[in-house]
Amino acid sequence: MILEKLGNRGYRLCQFESGILAGRIYLSAYDQKIGASGSTFYDDAVSDFFSPHAKDKDVMIAIGIGVPGYRSKPGRVLAGKFSREELL
Repeated sequence: MILEKLGNRGYRLCQFESGILAGRIYLSAYDQKIGASGSTFYDDAVSDFFSPHAKDKDVMIAIGIGVPGYRSKPGRVLAGKFSREELL
């Protein structure tokens, strides 16, 4: 167990590693022209959902991957329309 070996810093290390892996998943999904999005969740509810396989494990991040049910609209360039003071 990471926490037993590294203490509180181990949790930070796990979060850091999960963030790097999530970024790689996002890039892979976007390369395949599909979407990916991280989401918030209740830790215990997710662990319970995946039980008994998730017994004694904790969830760090949840990522949804797939084709969205909508088409996004192209963005607009706002530079020149608003001053810096108006934006801030």
